[in-house]
Amino acid sequence: MKQTEHLNKIAEIVKDIRTCMFTTQSESGGLRARPMATAQYDDTGEIWFFTDKDSAKIDELENQQPVMLSYAKPSDNTYLSITGVATTSNDLDKKKEIFSSISKAWFPEGPESKDLSLIRFKPTQAEYWDSSDSNIVQLYRIGKAVITGEEYEAKPNEHSKVNM
Repeated sequence: MKQTEHLNKIAEIVKDIRTCMFTTQSESGGLRARPMATAQYDDTGEIWFFTDKDSAKIDELENQQPVMLSYAKPSDNTYLSITGVATTSNDLDKKKEIFSSISKAWFPEGPESKDLSLIRFKPTQAEYWDSSDSNIVQLYRIGKAVITGEEYEAKPNEHSKVNM
């Protein structure tokens, strides 16, 4: 696959799944993951999130450690892991651009809420697994490998590592 096809595939997965596990690292080196809803995957490949300005993740982003996003949709055998750098932003125009009616559940005052902060995630690497086979076909292929003693092999283009 070409680089643009990989990037399009990553965009498709992020836009389809929408919720990821957002993993940060504390100053002491501990990892912490929490679910986050994607507010926007923009044309540059950056991913935007809304968060409360007082959340622990804001402090954890200040240590400039890499951040990892993990998207998963087991029903479709689709998985994505993205590593990158995340920073905070209070850009009101960007908040207004990507604020949705769903966001009002957390920020009823809208994009002007004093508690609302943006997280801007710039990806550096991604790895995805995506199988067009159904779970039944996957189980059949795995069972066949077990019975025949042959190693299970993933279909081509099912797994890719991408530098962004």
